[in-house]
Amino acid sequence: MFLQEKALEKEIAQLDKQIRNVELQKEELDKTEGPLLSALLSEIKEKLVDVRAVHKSVKRMEEELLQWSLYRYEITGSIIMDGENKPHLRE
Repeated sequence: MFLQEKALEKEIAQLDKQIRNVELQKEELDKTEGPLLSALLSEIKEKLVDVRAVHKSVKRMEEELLQWSLYRYEITGSIIMDGENKPHLRE
């Protein structure tokens, strides 16, 4: 899941870069294509907000799963590996 998070962060960075490029192009084309470009830029920004929301949600779910796993481990005092119950060795 860590790799998925890094991939999402990389995708967000690429989208941010694309938005900056579109904003620069928009300034140049505003005179002739202004309304269309504004609409497209708004749509891109909305999509980026959606991607960020999904990324935040996935990260929160990963943290909740980790907390639940740690809590379960503390309660049972064991780890389930390959279908076998292995007792936790405590000092």
